[in-house]
Amino acid sequence: MADGSFASRLESGKEWEHEVVELLEQNPRVVSVALNGTEHTHPEFVDRLRKNDSQESKLLRYAPDGVYLGATGFVYHWEAKHSTAIEKDAWMVYAAYQMIGCSIVVFVKHPDTGKRYYAELQNMKLIPGEETVKRFPPENRFPVEDGWIMRPGRTPYREIDFESLTEL
Repeated sequence: MADGSFASRLESGKEWEHEVVELLEQNPRVVSVALNGTEHTHPEFVDRLRKNDSQESKLLRYAPDGVYLGATGFVYHWEAKHSTAIEKDAWMVYAAYQMIGCSIVVFVKHPDTGKRYYAELQNMKLIPGEETVKRFPPENRFPVEDGWIMRPGRTPYREIDFESLTEL
C-alpha cells in the first residue's frame, strides 16, 4: 500500500484475501474453501454498482469474501480486511447475514504492522467514533453520528478494536 490510493488499497486487500484462502486450506478443521459473491464472478457488474446506494446494491457489494466448510459440517462466511477500520455499509451487511443465522468470521491484517487477526463478528468490537476523533484538534474532527465517523463523500466508518481480535 505504497501510495494509499484506492487501487493500491484494493490490491493489498486482494493479496490478503488470497492469504486467508491459503490459511483456511491449510487448516485441518476446514474441509473446503470458496470465494463468494458477485465481486468475484462479475467484477465489472460490481464496478457499476459503486455509485448505487440501494440496499440491494450494498448486499452485493459488501457480501463476505468467501465461505468455508468446517469438518463438523458447519458453514462459515468469511471476510478479509486489510485495514484498521470497517465501513458502516460493510458492517451492516455482515450483521444482516448474522441476523438470518449465518456465522461470519472476519480476518484482519493490520496494514502498518502486518500482524494478522481474526474474530467471529459477534466478538469483534469497534471503537466508537467519538473516541477516534478525540485524537484530532476540534477544527479537524469529522462529525460522528451513532458512533460512525462521517467523512464527506465517503461511507461512514469505525476503527477496529484490535484487543477484541485473536492474533493468528
